[in-house]
Amino acid sequence: MCTQLARRSIRALNEPRYLLRLDLVDHSCSIDRDASTVSAGDNKKAAPQQLAMQKSHHLQADYATMKMLQNELQKALDEMNSVHCQRISRYIS
Repeated sequence: MCTQLARRSIRALNEPRYLLRLDLVDHSCSIDRDASTVSAGDNKKAAPQQLAMQKSHHLQADYATMKMLQNELQKALDEMNSVHCQRISRYIS
């Protein structure tokens, strides 16, 4: 009953929220430039340069959602060390 009395006196209960910025970088975009490089007297064409495309996403979450996200990411990292996943990665590469 003491907690109920204490809660009644609080007009607004603050719940912390977190604002996350998730930056995703895509390295698969390549642009072929016609610029030539001169090094030690020989003219060679430059290799296609890799340009990274970056997208930013903003997410808002509370503590429970952040904890759930952390648990799911930890499970995914643990699964990468499993025998099945290692076997599949050997077949792919």
